Amino acid sequence: MAIRKTSRQGVIDHALRLFRRNGYHYTSMADIGTACGLLKGSIYHYFSTKEELASATLEKEINVAKEHIFNSAYQEGNSDQQRLIDFAEGISLHFKDREGGCLMANFAFEAGNTLPELMPIIAHYFEEWVESLAHILEKRYGRHRALELAADSLARTQGALLLMKVDNRAQAALQRTQHDMLSLLG
Repeated sequence: MAIRKTSRQGVIDHALRLFRRNGYHYTSMADIGTACGLLKGSIYHYFSTKEELASATLEKEINVAKEHIFNSAYQEGNSDQQRLIDFAEGISLHFKDREGGCLMANFAFEAGNTLPELMPIIAHYFEEWVESLAHILEKRYGRHRALELAADSLARTQGALLLMKVDNRAQAALQRTQHDMLSLLG
């Protein structure tokens, strides 16, 4: 019997926080169950394996990023400049005070060689990021150059997020990265 009632989505939400903070390999199913208020073994009612839970967690992160960041690129009623502002603000809000940095980058580093079945999900996230930013830049720079600039911006943003994971005072690096992104249409 569970200590408190939870749902599949509740398990995913707790797993997301723990995976981001502790990493995949340092988060056990028991840790997630405890965070959810489940008795030992009850978590397997929701997910048969840790890999299945990790996959669901990564999919949730993609959906959240789409809602808060990527979809702003396709708001065709807004100017390119406004869509870029919304995109940059979405990144800042999405990662503000987020312990553990970027879940996808963390998984890419940690699980790349040990969990290859998760790599297509992780790659999809970064492809969505580049595609959506390139969509905003394409009118000014053309498709090829827009993709290059978007990939460069993603790399700088991920670098800033990595620095923030080491030292949260490095928030200024993310702010500079966002400023430089905005200057692409300024």
